[in-house]
Amino acid sequence: MWLSYIFESWRRGIVTGLGIVTSVTLLSVFLWSSFQSDTVGGAASMAQDVLSDKKVRDNAVAATKGVVEDILKDDNSVTLLVNVITRLLRQESSRAAVADFLKGVFEDKYIREVTKKFVVSLLQDTWIKEQLLDISKQLVVDLLEDRATRAWMTEFLLQTSVDALKDEELHENTAKALKSTIVKSVRPW
Repeated sequence: MWLSYIFESWRRGIVTGLGIVTSVTLLSVFLWSSFQSDTVGGAASMAQDVLSDKKVRDNAVAATKGVVEDILKDDNSVTLLVNVITRLLRQESSRAAVADFLKGVFEDKYIREVTKKFVVSLLQDTWIKEQLLDISKQLVVDLLEDRATRAWMTEFLLQTSVDALKDEELHENTAKALKSTIVKSVRPW
């Protein structure tokens, strides 16, 4: 009955429709910041409650270990992951975004503690230690096989040696250390 009264003429329908759209828009604008802060606060509170549960936390750690193990076991995944991270970190905007994100995340003391425990437990895993060691060895091999890097390292070591031979203080300290070692080996008391 009231609908027929509102829409009895097309003019009233248009005016009513515009009024409803305007009202909903104004109501949304005024309540948006309140809605947004309640949603963010509620999500943060819920996340903290969930992560404080030991069973959930242990399951999350186990699942994360499984994912990391699966990725590290697959050579193609490791190669793709390294390529993606390398490309992203070459871009200044990506480096800044990652730095800002990590800074924001690790400002929370609880997250720092949980992350520290997680990383320590992850690094204590024997298989992960072996994989990190293999990756490090391969990185060193790749660096040594690169002619430019090898030339730079040779030049650096040569220049460091030349600088050390010219340093009188180093000569004096070396002589004192040798003298002390010889004296202690001859007279142990």
